[in-house]
This record gives sequence, structure tokens and C-alpha cells, in this order.
Amino acid sequence: MSEESVKFKGSDKLPDMFCNLETPYQFFTYFYNQDLIKLIVEQSNLFSVQLDTGNPVSLQETDIKRYIGICVLVGQENTIGLNESDLGACANIVTRLLRNLPNDMNYHVYFDNYYTTLPLLAQLSQRGVQALGTIRRNRIPKCPLPGDKEMSKENRGTSKEYITETEGVPISSIAWKNNKIVSLVSTFCGTLPKSKADRCDKSQNKRVEIDCPKIVKEYNKHMGGVDLMDSLIGRYRIKLISRKWYFRLFYHLLDMTINTRLLGKRHDRIEKTSLYPNVIMRGTKLILMEVGNVKFLDSLNYFPMPLTALPKAFDLKELKKGYFPHLFNTLAHQNYVGPIPALDFYDPDHLKEDAREKLLKWHGERQAEGYVFDFQKEIVEYCISDVEILTQACLKFRDLMKTETTVDPFQESTTIASCCNKVFRRNFLKPETIGILPNQNLYHPVLPSKMNNKLMFVNCQKCGEDFVREECQHSIQERSIKGTWVIEEVLKAIEKGYQIIETYEIWEYDTIQLSKDQEGLFSGMMNKFLHIKQQASGWPKHCLTDEEKNRYIDAFLDREDIKLEFSKIIENPCLRSLAKLMLNSFWGKFAQKENQNKTSIVRDCGEFFDMLTNPSIHVNTVLPVNEETLLITWEFREEAYDVSSTVNVVLASYVTALARLKLYSFLEKVEERAVYVDTDSCIYISRKGLDDISTGDFIGDMTDELNGGFISEFVSGGPKNYAYKYTTLSGEEQIVCKVKGISLNYKASQVVNFEKIKDMVLKKSDPVSVLSRQLRRTREHAVVTVEFPKVYKITSMKRKFYEDHTSVPFGFKKITY
Repeated sequence: MSEESVKFKGSDKLPDMFCNLETPYQFFTYFYNQDLIKLIVEQSNLFSVQLDTGNPVSLQETDIKRYIGICVLVGQENTIGLNESDLGACANIVTRLLRNLPNDMNYHVYFDNYYTTLPLLAQLSQRGVQALGTIRRNRIPKCPLPGDKEMSKENRGTSKEYITETEGVPISSIAWKNNKIVSLVSTFCGTLPKSKADRCDKSQNKRVEIDCPKIVKEYNKHMGGVDLMDSLIGRYRIKLISRKWYFRLFYHLLDMTINTRLLGKRHDRIEKTSLYPNVIMRGTKLILMEVGNVKFLDSLNYFPMPLTALPKAFDLKELKKGYFPHLFNTLAHQNYVGPIPALDFYDPDHLKEDAREKLLKWHGERQAEGYVFDFQKEIVEYCISDVEILTQACLKFRDLMKTETTVDPFQESTTIASCCNKVFRRNFLKPETIGILPNQNLYHPVLPSKMNNKLMFVNCQKCGEDFVREECQHSIQERSIKGTWVIEEVLKAIEKGYQIIETYEIWEYDTIQLSKDQEGLFSGMMNKFLHIKQQASGWPKHCLTDEEKNRYIDAFLDREDIKLEFSKIIENPCLRSLAKLMLNSFWGKFAQKENQNKTSIVRDCGEFFDMLTNPSIHVNTVLPVNEETLLITWEFREEAYDVSSTVNVVLASYVTALARLKLYSFLEKVEERAVYVDTDSCIYISRKGLDDISTGDFIGDMTDELNGGFISEFVSGGPKNYAYKYTTLSGEEQIVCKVKGISLNYKASQVVNFEKIKDMVLKKSDPVSVLSRQLRRTREHAVVTVEFPKVYKITSMKRKFYEDHTSVPFGFKKITY
């Protein structure tokens, strides 16, 4: 179409043919006819061949029309999200772009006067997102700022500030005179403190310094310079000239579209080359991320303990994590210098009792000495301290591992379990199901069985599955438990009266007898780290004289076949922590789930659809990262995954089975006197004339956790849920309370404590709620602090309880002989 067909004679009236166009697509075809689209297709295909001769893109005219249809129609409908106000076309663009930005994380956003409005700043501030931008005067209702004429009479560098309030949000509005009058607004920044700006004074023909408000400095820092889009349009403009304003407008829009696409391709090319990470994830938790030769690891996967525990664990005597008023960290206090903030800002009620007492003492001392608190200095020092503690702990852990095992944990593994497995294979690995009928008269059943998503010890399968509270009346077939056990557990069960009804499968292995001449498969590794742990634990409390110490060394040699060195038995928290980690973390790797979820970053449509249609894998989640990148989690189907070389279900089964049998040997001594039993502990009633569980210094011996004291009252609300009062040797009464899943800080302990648990058990009180605060990752991997209620209640699902609070296994039946 030629320009002559559009009659333009200095009037803003458009021809009828132009005015009859109804859709954006019709507007486009009015300017770009079929011949021009055909030319675009030809030139694009030619460029594609030149760009990649092996895999050129073949475009059709319909592809161009579809692309144009999408581009032109974008923004035709103004979609307003939930809890969003219609702020107008310009401001709505900002709210739409910021929808995925986490709230209340103190993000700062900057924009120019095309987007800035006071309602936009107010809405963002209510979300916890602060903003700053230049603004047009007509967008400030009843603007109190002096006009351009009045400001032009002022000296260069003069600024005027007023605080306006919109929807309850205070907003600083500032006018500043430079070469021109500039108007800015912000929800987090104002005029003060001022700095100096270097400017050229043409009247004096020299550089001069003028006052520069902080808001201007912030704006220039983040928005200064020439916009990249404007720069590219200036360099790569369509070389078509027209006197018609609507042609020039359309050419500009086309320039923007083309250059935006060029920027997107450039960004995508950068991502695909130098910044293409390989990741291993478990849910939203990042286990490993590798970008080129840089590796990101989580120290919690190596030593699972809070930062406050690291100095003691790794003997970092010169370092200690201090205190910081996290609740004081708000916009209003960023430049605070003055007396130490009030105690409430340190949130003492969310600390454990002993840590809270230390904080109260520390805060009181600082107040008494008139301590001057400089917020910026304190927050920097606090962050540096955290980094120094974690850095030195990681370095010390790495050095110890390399010295003791020749394994570099951060180079050769991603978790402590995989590190232990690597240590064993490198240093110590030498070359080269049943149906059973339980005895119903057992107070402590021997064989575990999985039911109701729990590991249960029952005398009747049916009673356990249905939580039957009455006396068992089921048949032999209904009572029989089915599962997979190691032979030692089966033999113990037969000893206690179990009957084997049917055998489905047996795995048999050649075995060797462990002796001093013939070491076991794991003896070398276990002995090495047990040797380190025992020496680093120091002398037992009863070893006071050299004679007692030598007897202890001889006894340990006779019992464990490990020779301790007298001069090296010195308390060393760092070495002990390392050895304990290696001893405890080694076994879990054998029982690891082999078919783990995997994470892939996909930018190619073909690869994505291949994953969706691949019959050997199952796609679990698809998370869009941006317009051209997907984060996909997937797993192999059961019949398709490869067996891991580090997994051995037989070894894992033996470890847990032998641990259960060791615990059972203690239960046999106390029988019905046991009031609570866990994996490696037993709380029981001690009576004269009856055997107590002996304690000792060796592996497998029980340890007296009360150091000679005794429990006067004990109450349990379920597994890993108990409290007790005990009296120490000195006669002091103390209370211990343990509840899995609830951090019993000072505030929580006012709700869940010994008396409350006792009341709920004895009187069957209603559940109580505890407000918990935790750091959580969103699906987009933003780290946020969330508060949510945790409900505490009594759970008694693993045994059958009577009114007098005694309990028996499900399926128990008293048999009189």
C-alpha cells in the first residue's frame, strides 16, 4: 500500500477506510500487505540458513501472522489480579510484572515517570515492596511542591520535600533543581542525608559541586545512564521515513518489538552457554548446583546443627555467634544510632530457656554500660561473624576429613552419608519374605510390621491394622504378620513363642566368623572412628587416678579390641563431632531410595515433549522459570531405574535388626516395668529385688542420662513426646520436656510443658495450638519467614491403652498356663 492512498492534508481527520478498521490485526494488515509478509518470510528463512546451515528454521506465512497476532493482541485486555486495584494502564504493567515477587522481603523497585503514580507506590508498600521513581506533577493530586517558575528562581541544587499520605502510606515527594526541575517520590527514601554532586556550570565554565538529595542519588544509582532499549532503537532503527504520524508511531512500535526480541535472544544465548547449571534437588531443597567449575553445596547436609553449635562442635574458641535485634530491622531503623534497642526486638521468647537467660544477662549489661548501637555497623558485623563461623567450621571439617580419611568431602560428595560411603570404599573395602504367627502373650513383641504408614510391634496383624481395642478374636490367618526379616530376628521370635506358618522366599549368603584373625567387612572403618571418638571424649568421670585410667584402657582393649593411647585421651569436641558423624551417618546410605527424583533445566520444546512422552520416566512437576526455561522434576518408573552401586538393602536390614535386638535384650530384663522405649533408650521403673539395666563405657552399653539422679514423675503423650521431673544427686529438682516437631522455646514452653502434657493425658484435654516460625522455600526458591500454628495433641496409635494408662500390644491376650 502506498502513502498516497492515505490522504493527509494537515488535518487530524483520518480517511474512512482507516476509521473502519476494528481489530489490531486489521490495523497491521493495513500497513503490511501480503507481499511484505512474503518478503519477511523469505528473508527470515535466508538468515536462518546462514545462521545454522545444519538445522535451519523453515518459516511459513501463517507463522508470521500468528506471531503478529500474539504481539498485537497482548495487552488488549487489562487483567487485574486478586487483591489488586485497577491503577491504570501504566501502573498495572508494574503490578503485573511484580506478581511473583515475594511480599514483605524489603525489595526495592525503581521506575521512571511513565509508570509512577502515588496509588501504585501505596499498593506496593502495603505488600512490603518499596519503590522510588520520577513522577509527573499532574499525577500528584493538589501538589504541594513549588511550581517550575518558583523553583527556577532558586539556586542549583535546591530541593523541597513534602510528605503526602496515600491509602495510609507516607510517601516522600521531592522537587530538586538541576539543569531542569526534577520531581521524585519514594516510600523508603527522602532528602536526607544530602551528598555532593559534580556538575558542569556553563555560566562559569567550570565544574561545581551542588547539593544532591539521597533520593536523587538512589535513583541515579539504579536508573542512571541511557536505557538499553532506547540505545538499541537509536542504533538499529527501521530505515523508513514518512511524514504521516501514524506511520512513524507504528515504525517505532515495530522497532521496539524487533529489539526486544534481539535482547531476549542475546540473554537466552548467554544462559545456554556460560550459565547452564546442573542441579540435584530434594523437593525445593537444593542439594547441589554446579555452574561451570563452581560448585554450590549446603553445609547442613554435612553437619546438621545450628550455627550457634558450630563453635563448640569444631572448637572455634575465638568465635561466638552474638545477638542481633532482627525485629528492629525495618526501613525506619536502617540508619539508627543510639541506645541499644529494647529487649523485645531481640525476640527472647523464641529462644530456649538457657539461651534466653544468657540474652537477658547480655542485654542488661549493655544497657547498664550505656552501649551505643549503630545499626549499619552492627548488621554488617553480625553477618561477617556468621560467615566467619561457617567458613572456619567448613575448613576445619574439610581438613580433618582429608587428614583422617584422604577424602575431600566437598569435592567428592554432596552429603555426609555419601562421604562416609566414599571413605569406606577408599580406605576399608577389601578387594575381591516369611509368614509368622506371633505369640499373643508377649508384652513386648519381637518382629516389626509396617501398617497404617507406621512401624508397629503387634501380636495380631488385623488388630493392628484396625486399631482393635477389645480382646483379640481373630483367626490364625488374620493374626499372622507378613514381612521381611533377618534370620537373627526370626530366631529370637521363635524363642519367644512365634510360629512360622509359611515361608515365601529366603536369601542365603556365605558367611565368615568374625574373630581377631579375621576382620569383618566394616571392622576397619568402625574401629578407626571409634578409636578417634573414644580418645576425643576424654577420660570417663570415674577415672581419677593413673591406675584407674590404665584399667580403663585395658578393659576397652579386652572388650572392643581397640588400643587407646594414654597421652591422646584428651577432650577434643571437634574430633569427637567428626568421628560421631562418621559412625552414625555411614549406614543410612545402604538403605537410600534408589529411584530419587531428578531435576532438569529444559529450554528446548523438543526435549520437553520427549520427556512427557518417554514411557520409562514420570514427570512430577513443571515449574516455568521464564518465558523460555522450565525446571522439571522427574523420576524413572519402577521397572526402568538402574540399581545403585552404593545401596545394599540386606546390610541396611541387618543394621536396624541387630539394633532392635540389642534394645530387646534390655526390655527382656525390665518387661512390664518399661514405661517408654525409643530407638536407643529405655525409661523404666526401678524396684528393689529386680534387675536394673546395667550401664557402662563401651559400645552397646547403656548410659545413665541422669548421672545418678532419679525420675519422680514421668508422662508421655506418644512417640518422641514425653516429659519428666527428676532429682539430681545434689537434691535439685529439674524438668525435661521433649516433643517432636515443636521447638520448645520460651514462648512455646508456656503452652506445652510437663503440667500441660500430664493434664492432657490424665484428663483427656483438648489439643492446644503453638505458633511456630520457620524459614521456608517457595516453589520459586524464594526464602521466606512464615508463621503457622502447630497443633499439639496426645497420640496413642501404636499400642492399646487401658483406663489406668497401662498399655499392651494390639492383639495381646493374657494366657494362663
